[in-house]
Amino acid sequence: MDQPPRRLRSLPWLIAVAPSELADRSFYGRAALIAKLARVLAAERSRGLAGHWTYELARHRALIAVYRGEKAAFERDYGARSRARGNPAS
Repeated sequence: MDQPPRRLRSLPWLIAVAPSELADRSFYGRAALIAKLARVLAAERSRGLAGHWTYELARHRALIAVYRGEKAAFERDYGARSRARGNPAS
């Protein structure tokens, strides 16, 4: 199995993700990972806005950085292809 990119190796400490999900660098595998990151980020944002005791600013910032980085890498690698399929680029 291929190793995930260095920027994603710490992701299992932020969200529940299997090594196979990180290693899947296909179009659909990466899109699924970005969607999962978006869901987790929305939940973390909700916890922060609600003032929940489990909210962590450091975790939130790390999730934002990983999400933006993975989305930018996806757009760089598959940008024209994702737009051709009718998926919004942003």
